[in-house]
Amino acid sequence: MKLNHREKMIALGVGLILALFVLDQLLLSPMFVRLATADDSIARDSQTLEQSNGMKRNGDLADVRWRKMSEGHIGTDASAAQSQLLNHMNEVARNTGVNLTSIKPEHGEKAQGFARTGFRASANVTMSTLVSFLLRLESPDLPIRVTDLQIKSNKPGVDDLTVDLGISTIYKLSAAEEAK
Repeated sequence: MKLNHREKMIALGVGLILALFVLDQLLLSPMFVRLATADDSIARDSQTLEQSNGMKRNGDLADVRWRKMSEGHIGTDASAAQSQLLNHMNEVARNTGVNLTSIKPEHGEKAQGFARTGFRASANVTMSTLVSFLLRLESPDLPIRVTDLQIKSNKPGVDDLTVDLGISTIYKLSAAEEAK
């Protein structure tokens, strides 16, 4: 069977289209799928890397802040830590107009080379002096934590409150104390 020129061109065109289809199915489509998968993997890994770098930066900043905070501020003696806390608490109370009616020492637990010590305090305050006292109690020089806070109204409808609060700080245990 002899094909004329027009039929040869049609057969060649159909052959080329089939060849392109096979090339697409065997090479190009799988390559594009792999490329898309690789792009997704790169994006996911880049995001994970950013998160890891952020955590590393935060850890480094926390280490610097901890070293700065602990330089000369976290003692190795319970009485020195209590004295620092009591002096700071009394100074803040004096500056904010809070009348501390009762202060009792408390000793806390020991963990991971540190021990907690603090005070239980009572005061007669107004809401504004209480807010001022609590805001100024935080100190960059001393690790302070308000462990609990109870507020009672002395007279209904009047800004006359009685506050009971626990305030604590930490100190490093000496090697002998840590061994106990």
